[in-house]
Amino acid sequence: MVIWKPWDVATEALGFLGSLVMAVPWFRDFAERFSLHRVRKIVITGPLTRLHTRLVEHLKISIERPRSTDFIYMLVGLLLLALSFGINLWKLLFSAS
Repeated sequence: MVIWKPWDVATEALGFLGSLVMAVPWFRDFAERFSLHRVRKIVITGPLTRLHTRLVEHLKISIERPRSTDFIYMLVGLLLLALSFGINLWKLLFSAS
């Protein structure tokens, strides 16, 4: 039976959270691309054509434009992963057993 020590649990949790936080921008990008795909499939005629065209253009711009929050999510995720690796390295270098 494996006994988990608190530092082991902390490193696993930090590694998981770090990778999850880094994936948030990709999840959002996938959702926006999927909604753009669904909007493009709609065929509209008449007075709503201009609205549909503007909506598609807005979604394209939203996908292509870089966001500062994506950079922040990436930094926070990398920080969590670095903390996880740092704890493991600390345990490896300075463990008594």
